[in-house]
Amino acid sequence: MVGAYVEETDIRDINAHKSYVSEDHQDIISTYDKLLCGSRNHLRAFVEQIESRTESSYDTQVPELDAEVRVILTSPKEQCGK
Repeated sequence: MVGAYVEETDIRDINAHKSYVSEDHQDIISTYDKLLCGSRNHLRAFVEQIESRTESSYDTQVPELDAEVRVILTSPKEQCGK
């Protein structure tokens, strides 16, 4: 549960920081996109383990991300940086 919580907060924080980056800095945006991809994949892996062990559905721990987490969890693992 802690790992999933960390990934959710990382996703929230990276998105917040990314929103301040000028479009002129595509290198920084690209780095944030890769970090987000990794966090989404890690979240999927943590939730898979949580649901397997608890035999119940995962509940988003950062409420403002509920819709985004639902989309992440219903989408396939990503190939980050490719």
